[in-house]
Amino acid sequence: MNINDFKIYEKDNKQIIEKLVYPRFTAEIAFNSPTSDLDNVKFIDKSNDVMLIAKVMREAGEYLLSKS
Repeated sequence: MNINDFKIYEKDNKQIIEKLVYPRFTAEIAFNSPTSDLDNVKFIDKSNDVMLIAKVMREAGEYLLSKS
């Protein structure tokens, strides 16, 4: 994971994580959610590769942990 591949910012009183390289996505950070730390995930780049999507979600989680 490259930490420069992600950024965190605030929008509409919500914390957002964004992946800046393929496959790009945005998601709301929701540590209090019962199902996931990321809600409303929206991919900018479409991919049918479920392993790649799983990898970037894991990397996003690792990035969040490194920033907390």
